[in-house]
Amino acid sequence: MNNNKTFFLILLLLCTSLQSMSQKSSRDYYNLAVKQTDSMMYSKAIENYSKAIELNQVFHEAYFSLGYTYKLVGKYDLAIQNYSDAIRIQPSSLYYYNRASAYSMIYNYSLAIRDCDSVLKLQPENIETLILRAQLFDQLNQDLDAISDYKKVMKLGFNPPKLYYDIGRIYESINQQDSALVYYNLDILKDTSESYSHIRIAEIYETRSDFNKALSVYNQCILKFPSYNYAYYKRGFIKIHYLSDKKDGCSDMSEAYRLGFEAAKLEIEAHCE
Repeated sequence: MNNNKTFFLILLLLCTSLQSMSQKSSRDYYNLAVKQTDSMMYSKAIENYSKAIELNQVFHEAYFSLGYTYKLVGKYDLAIQNYSDAIRIQPSSLYYYNRASAYSMIYNYSLAIRDCDSVLKLQPENIETLILRAQLFDQLNQDLDAISDYKKVMKLGFNPPKLYYDIGRIYESINQQDSALVYYNLDILKDTSESYSHIRIAEIYETRSDFNKALSVYNQCILKFPSYNYAYYKRGFIKIHYLSDKKDGCSDMSEAYRLGFEAAKLEIEAHCE
């Protein structure tokens, strides 16, 4: 009789153990979901992150990863909701930054800036966040704030050429042309594959009626980028309309049109035929 009781007790313990082993933990669901996110199996990943959260209501990594996955599929409101849950449980610069990015995707720039501020209180030299906040300030036409953040990034030693172009563009938008010229020229020095700063410099000189300087910059631009049709068009326009050099101007217009700049056709018809 005692042997039977012992047998049934062992069997019960074995069944209980097997049942426990067959049940996934919240961490198991989370780890599976991470792999599914990496494999772009987003629907499955969302399902398993949700299961992980059901089993552990304070699993902030699961909330964050679920938010990240929702962001990947363009469901920004759900991403923000889950980032917010993660922040409620465990505030971190990573969580604030990603929520800021999600807010920016739905054009809620003010709340995005607020989250960037939260990141920078924790990590004042977070370059990625400074760049994002500068871009957000730029969108809200808070021009001096945007320039300030971009310059902070430069002081931290991160100086991609586009940074110089963006600072120049913002200075130009607030009519500080001399400062704009400085940064456009720095952009050109930093990035020999970039053409936009040449055009901006030349057009600033045009607004000042300094056509010879404008032509000089267009010449440099065309020398570096011989297929840049807009540069030919602008050079031809100055020659025809301001320098009375119809022959060379029409030659540039013809080249611009040959390279696909359709507006050159109107100039050719009006002045070159």
